[in-house]
Amino acid sequence: MDTLLSLLQTYSGRDKLMRTSGYVATLLTSSVKGDSSKRLTAYAKQISNARVVLRLFDDLPMWRITSKWSADEKDVFARILSIIANLSSQVFYLCEHTAWSSDQGILPFTVSKNWWTASTLCWAISLFCSLIKCVRKIYLLRKRRENLKKQRQLESPDKSDAAEAGYRSAIRASAEQEIDEYWGLLKNAADFMVAINGLPWRPFLWAGKFTPPRNAVFGTISSVVGVYMIVKAQNKAKKE
Repeated sequence: MDTLLSLLQTYSGRDKLMRTSGYVATLLTSSVKGDSSKRLTAYAKQISNARVVLRLFDDLPMWRITSKWSADEKDVFARILSIIANLSSQVFYLCEHTAWSSDQGILPFTVSKNWWTASTLCWAISLFCSLIKCVRKIYLLRKRRENLKKQRQLESPDKSDAAEAGYRSAIRASAEQEIDEYWGLLKNAADFMVAINGLPWRPFLWAGKFTPPRNAVFGTISSVVGVYMIVKAQNKAKKE
């Protein structure tokens, strides 16, 4: 219960729970019929609409991340990918806000379809860059761990001094970071499946080929992993 409450008290945690419930509702429509299916579909649609409205206020927080130009990334290739992903996410919000405003009659655009497509495309580009970055980081972490093991064999062969403890800690930390990257890879891959399916460009890859329940499978996987990653980060912060 405490974990659930801590999630609901944060924007990111609440958004992930809303997203999970929406995709689970869509997933359940394949196993029920009649009014139950209609109710689940209506619920999922309203959850999606609510999340779009909440994202109207994400521009400034996203710009704060974008404006740092991923200065904390030491690897040049990973930094370039991060910058492209962040810029794509920034444009995603702009396109989505425009599309939503058009649908609500706030902006004088008569056709919002192109704006929705542009927002989905930006999301797909951001996810693709994030996927490549995860693969790159996994490679770098493995390489770093191999170098640490080789260096340990040379500098602390007796396996009992303080240097050995330091190497063990560094190797363990690298392994934990790699596991986190695998979770991120799974999450981004599932979202990428959803993003491409949302594009109207048939027959581009699998665009428009998934049924709503099948699409919800990938959305549910991504959402559940996202919830897990937030909970894990919260527990880690408490220990520190």
